[in-house]
Amino acid sequence: MSTTETASTVASDGRLEISLAPGVTFPNWSAVSSETVRETLDAIFKAFNVEKCWRGMGRTENRVRRAILDHYGKTGHAPSLARLTEITALEADHLGALVKKLKGRDLLVLDESGAAITGAYPFTERH
Repeated sequence: MSTTETASTVASDGRLEISLAPGVTFPNWSAVSSETVRETLDAIFKAFNVEKCWRGMGRTENRVRRAILDHYGKTGHAPSLARLTEITALEADHLGALVKKLKGRDLLVLDESGAAITGAYPFTERH
């Protein structure tokens, strides 16, 4: 993904595709052969406003999202913002702005103070 590419694109048939990682797109519409499944995915995307969550996401923002998920997967917990700064090598202010953007996209949950990550689908700090 170039620095100007976004995480979401529109397939040739007009359906939304999400680039989860370089070379990894969801859904892979070419593998969805059932029209019922296509319509169901379209309905889910519309009901959960999936396009809003992904449209216009830049490379760095997506890298932060992926770093959070990777940390959850490796440790079972969200990274602290200080740890996320170390992982991503981003300036704290820039990282903070990207974390707020991810929260605004409903891809990230912060505590009430906004100082700690408490969830990033499918992970949560609640037990």
